[in-house]
Amino acid sequence: EATGVAGEGGCLFYNPFSTSFGSIPNSQEVLDFVIGQQITDSKSELSVIDAVVSGTLGSTQAGDIGLAIGVQYRDEAYSQNFDPVSQADGFAFLIGGQDFADDRTAKAIFSEVFVPLSTTLDFSAAIRYEDYGGNIGDTLDPKFSLLWRPNDGLSLRGSYSTSFRAPSEFQEAGVNTSLNQVSDPVTGGNAFAAVRSLPAGNRNVGPEQGEALNFGLSWQGDGLEIDLDYWNYDFSDVIIQENFQAIVNADPNGSRVVRAGGLPTGNILIVLVDFVNASSVSTDGLDLNVRYTFDTDYGTIQPFFEGTRVFNYDIDDPQAGTVDGAGNRNFSNFGSPTPKTRFNTGIAFSNDVHDARFYVRHISSFNDDQVIGGVENGTIRSQTTVDAQYTLNLGGLIDGADGTSLQ
Repeated sequence: EATGVAGEGGCLFYNPFSTSFGSIPNSQEVLDFVIGQQITDSKSELSVIDAVVSGTLGSTQAGDIGLAIGVQYRDEAYSQNFDPVSQADGFAFLIGGQDFADDRTAKAIFSEVFVPLSTTLDFSAAIRYEDYGGNIGDTLDPKFSLLWRPNDGLSLRGSYSTSFRAPSEFQEAGVNTSLNQVSDPVTGGNAFAAVRSLPAGNRNVGPEQGEALNFGLSWQGDGLEIDLDYWNYDFSDVIIQENFQAIVNADPNGSRVVRAGGLPTGNILIVLVDFVNASSVSTDGLDLNVRYTFDTDYGTIQPFFEGTRVFNYDIDDPQAGTVDGAGNRNFSNFGSPTPKTRFNTGIAFSNDVHDARFYVRHISSFNDDQVIGGVENGTIRSQTTVDAQYTLNLGGLIDGADGTSLQ
């Protein structure tokens, strides 16, 4: 009969610091009790049938009009099955998971046309109709673009399109559990807690819609290449998994924050999140790539610059509300960390024997919106890294050494 005293009367104990070589090793019975094997059986199936017909549909003075028409049928299925211990949340930091399965079909028809309006102006258009049925429904999305080449060195481009993204089968029916660091506004501390998606029975995730606008130019001449693009994306009904920290911040003692002992000041054990359609994300910015190549008696030299500037990254979060996400870590909402400026620049030199490259990579500073102990962390400082690389091509110095180099 067990006495309740470790090591007496058949009462076994586990010593995490003991090994099989110690004087009092852990018994195999205890090891079998505390150590288990986690098994996840995942199965994904995708069957696709599609057909495309393409050819010419008349011509203009500048050339042939190209046309393509296609159809597609897709059948998708996805499932995950977990072992009994996982289903009972018995795996410490790994926690566990719940079984789920989902399947669906989608049908689509699409077309694209290319029209050379003149020797310097091209027009293209595309359209796609897709039908998922059920809660996702159907969509009709076009794209229009123009390319103008006023001279041999300059080209100007512009495009407008809409898009449609159906929720994945996991977002429709999946249940996942992960371990995350959660800041607790009640206790003022941090803790590791389980973050679990709510059961899919009442989930009502619809499709995500988007609009994209792009204007750009490219210029080439005398070794100089410039690409400049302005982009603007506007997404509505964005599919997200809710931000666990935003849920805790909004209602730290709500039904979706499970605390130890059910106490309002107990440690957070589980935060329940869901896949939902958030209101919107709007973002725009500028991409710039500049490269200059010139030859010397010693080899080719090429300085370059490539960078992105984010003007706006506006988020409408179901829990966090309206957020100006540009220049923000976005820890407390569903957005991504978004520094306003990133660029890579440098210079390269190469000839038959030598290749030397020098890079500078920069990411601007941004706000850290994680709150710890009631205080916002402040600013994540900018980061600049410098890299240099030299390669000696032995094939340019030694016969028979082609393809061999020192770096």
